[in-house]
Parts: sequence; structure tokens; C-alpha cells
Amino acid sequence: MNSKILIPAVLGLTLVFAACGGKKGNKGENVEIKTAKDSASYAAGLSEGERMQTMLEQSHADTLLNQELFLAGFNDYMHKNPKLNKDVAERVLRSFFGKIQQNASAKQEAELEQFKKEHAAEKEASEKWME
Repeated sequence: MNSKILIPAVLGLTLVFAACGGKKGNKGENVEIKTAKDSASYAAGLSEGERMQTMLEQSHADTLLNQELFLAGFNDYMHKNPKLNKDVAERVLRSFFGKIQQNASAKQEAELEQFKKEHAAEKEASEKWME
């Protein structure tokens, strides 16, 4: 997965968790919307969260991440106290999602081979019939 897409997706997932009422530590529970700016800010977060949730669900990334640690990483970044620098974080994400993609590819290849084995006799019979 391209890190230019993955990193915004991972950051956007924070909005999804916050909008969905994440686990303890979710500071969104105490947010008060008092002004037009507050309303617009919250609405933008909801809109972005919805967009990100859809994208992550389509790529199945929504079930791969530890929500509590995801939110901790987001909060650490926002408070300028990240535990990983940007380069390391990008390498970790590329490695993690690269392995998941490799496993998915291997699974698909195995399923294709199994399908070919199961239908080899049918293929052979249809080829003979076509002669």
C-alpha cells in the first residue's frame, strides 16, 4: 500500500474512532460545541471520519489496527510528543501493510491453485469435446 495514501488513512482513522466513541482516553466525550467555528470543526471531523471509515473498510484496514494505540499515536503527534519519527513510522507502516498484502496474495494464489485442481477434469473434458 502506498505510504502517501496509508498515512492520511491511518491519521483519518482517528476521526473515525473519535466519532464512534472510542475507548477510554477519547477526549471527544467532553467536547462542547458552542460556536459556529466549533460546529464547523466538529462537522468537518465527522465528514472526514465518514470518508476515512469507508476507505478503510473497503481496504479492510479498519480491523487491523489496535484502536487504543492508534489514538495514542495520534494524540502524541498532535501534542508534539511522538515516540517514532516520521521515517520510522512510514517504514513500520509499509512493512506491516506489505506483509498483510503478501499474505493476502499468497492466499489468493493458493485458492486459485485449489480451484484449478478441483476443475482440472472438467477443463480436460471440455477441451476434448472442443476437438
